[in-house]
Amino acid sequence: MSRTPGISFDLKDVIVVSLPDKPGELAKVTKRLAMAGINVDSIYILGRERGITELVLTVDDPKKAGGLLK
Repeated sequence: MSRTPGISFDLKDVIVVSLPDKPGELAKVTKRLAMAGINVDSIYILGRERGITELVLTVDDPKKAGGLLK
């Protein structure tokens, strides 16, 4: 954990994922990560356009997760 006067924060690598904007797509990604023993720490939505949703994931093994989700 890093510290700036009055503020503490963690630096983490992230993975950007583009998914079709339809039910079940996020479940497919998280199930694949779970089956590989990778924990998801957080998910952030970057945006949605033309039927595609872009997400940012923080996970406990970004290198392994990045390889799985390519």
